[in-house]
Amino acid sequence: MWAGGDLILELFIVGMLLVVTVFLVLVTRKSETAYTIYSKALVGISLTAPLSVAIISIPAVSQSNSILGFACMFRLFASPLVAFGMGMSRLFARFPRPKRLTVYALAIEGLTLAILVVLLFFSVGHSHP
Repeated sequence: MWAGGDLILELFIVGMLLVVTVFLVLVTRKSETAYTIYSKALVGISLTAPLSVAIISIPAVSQSNSILGFACMFRLFASPLVAFGMGMSRLFARFPRPKRLTVYALAIEGLTLAILVVLLFFSVGHSHP
């Protein structure tokens, strides 16, 4: 029961952040420099997904109750919604450089999700009793 409540809370928090992001995108999309800075920030945010995968793969972090492991899991669970926000940002981009940066951010996020799914199926198929 707690896991479902945590998931609903996470969806609520990310949804609130997406509403703010929509307003930010609508305001900054007319300025190339502002949207380029925003796109660079998106690339930085997308780089936290592979970093979270790397950190959570350390047994000392994944098997403990540390706040670092919790933060990494929260980031990975929010990854599909973050990718949705990045896709929305890509649709609103008007200039070539921000378009390219948002595509890079989406590629990093998408590849991380794909690698997570592959690792999930690989670990299930090769589990030892």
